[in-house]
Amino acid sequence: LTQTEPFYHYTMIVEEGESYTTYAKTVDPKAEPIIVQANGKLTMNYLDTRGLPLSGLHLSAAAALPMLMVGQSSDEDRNKLRQALLANAIGRLYEDFARWYFNQHPEQRATLARRACALDAYRRERMGPQATELDSFLEFAEFELGHTDEAASFLARPDESEVIRFAKEGAGAQQVRDLIFSHFTPAEQPQHGHLQELLSAEAAGPHAEEMRYLATLLEPWSAGGSYGELFDGVSNVNLTGKIAHFELGYIPESAEELKAAAAFLIANYTRSHMMRLPRALRKRNIFEEVSRFSLVPSGKKVLRESYQQLRKYNVWNVATVQNYEQ
Repeated sequence: LTQTEPFYHYTMIVEEGESYTTYAKTVDPKAEPIIVQANGKLTMNYLDTRGLPLSGLHLSAAAALPMLMVGQSSDEDRNKLRQALLANAIGRLYEDFARWYFNQHPEQRATLARRACALDAYRRERMGPQATELDSFLEFAEFELGHTDEAASFLARPDESEVIRFAKEGAGAQQVRDLIFSHFTPAEQPQHGHLQELLSAEAAGPHAEEMRYLATLLEPWSAGGSYGELFDGVSNVNLTGKIAHFELGYIPESAEELKAAAAFLIANYTRSHMMRLPRALRKRNIFEEVSRFSLVPSGKKVLRESYQQLRKYNVWNVATVQNYEQ
């Protein structure tokens, strides 16, 4: 890592034991380990899109963490039902927050609709067929920085009737809804407590009992629960600078479920930050002792997605192991 440091703009490390502290200080004298522990004052809101629009990638990660919190049942069908109920509840939560935003800021609807329409045209005209709405959002943001006048012309190109028609279509309306969350401040984003309350308050239909059960299992992870504010509240972990060094060693071995959830949370929290950095800048994602991370339910999925998807954002994934069989 020391030998390759001059070539990288940003490094993320998750470890136990503070063995990287000296290295982090060498990279940035102001760098301090971000110590993750139960009942600390750090908050990483897993429902916060962190300046990005809502996307399938984010929704998948947002649903996976509550599944990790409630634990796996021996009944695979029940696990699938729980995952579906959580994904549905999270989708409704984002829908409620989008509706609230438009009620509070009706003047923003036309501006967001125009931008969403322009982003859709940019994706179709200038990007490959495999490009997603998230890809077009990130690429257009860089395009805007380097070609301000051309980007402004591109945004102004659709006429009013075209924008209105786009915003009323099924796919277009969803893109406008998703784009709203890129404008939210950390305090405006949905939080874990909101999800837990929604499951409890709106439990109805044939799966009402299961929804109330999920709400009960999620309650200890709320701000007033056993793990403090780590998962529930306004995000306050700052990832600016050249290096983000997370230390999980302060979580006791007896709280294995907390350590697993924290590792999963950090991987997703830092991923959105690296995706927002300019693609021309090289970044590094270091999974120290990856065997522990791979034992986490959905941990292998996060690792797989990191290797499959982050390469196009100029991210080098590094996984360290001590057992070659793993």
